[in-house]
Amino acid sequence: MAYLGAVQPEDGSRVYRRQIRVDRPGYGVVIGGLEDTAHHVRVTLDFDGNRVRSISGEAVRLPWATCPGAAAGLAQLQGTTLTTSLAQLRSRYDPTAHCTHFFDLAQLTIAHAARGRKERVYEAVCSAVGDTTVASLTRDGEIVLEWTVRAGQIIQPALFSGVGLRRGFVRWCAAHLDDDAAEEAFVLRRAASMVGVANMRLDDYALVADSGLVPGVCYTAQPENIKVAFRHLGSQRDYSGSGAGMLDGFEEARRRALRPPRRAP
Repeated sequence: MAYLGAVQPEDGSRVYRRQIRVDRPGYGVVIGGLEDTAHHVRVTLDFDGNRVRSISGEAVRLPWATCPGAAAGLAQLQGTTLTTSLAQLRSRYDPTAHCTHFFDLAQLTIAHAARGRKERVYEAVCSAVGDTTVASLTRDGEIVLEWTVRAGQIIQPALFSGVGLRRGFVRWCAAHLDDDAAEEAFVLRRAASMVGVANMRLDDYALVADSGLVPGVCYTAQPENIKVAFRHLGSQRDYSGSGAGMLDGFEEARRRALRPPRRAP
């Protein structure tokens, strides 16, 4: 989600934090949760063998009234072959027609199912001064990536130097990184791109059309939605100091995903 000219200075620069948890609670089921200052969504994946049977989204907290409607678009991924390649998954849909955050999380749940892992937890922390952003990513509590980004382009470390955060990023990752490293870079790239949202006062805007959201970049920014997407007042959170309390409700959602439990054949 991209905003232009909508970042208001606060009493000091707030930190942008994003947490993602993906868990396989039982046979044929993966559930994912994603939360940051403006968004909290969940995705439940039901798969059989190497194929997606069904996939659904839950809008826990989203910034605009039209955003929850984007969950229906996840059905487009039904029948998708499980893969750890984010480039392959991205080719299955037009990102601008869907909710960025729902589909990012959906891709991660599909890749998680393909790997057969039990659980994975990411936390991205980003702070910006002027046009420079310092971004880091932990995976299961261990730091795996640290970037310095200037004017939308990574300048450090050397491996990523000169890589832009926008067009062509997923293709670059597919050409230069293995699937695990590409996933980590994909997660941190999205967080680094969103850092300005931590310093927005979203409640100042009655409609998304007034907020600086770039027309056409996502489901809510489509012409039929952008003029009627009013603000969900009071939904913004500040996680500058700590990620404590993020992804609240995940355990209950995990239990719901197993009712009735499925068993391996």
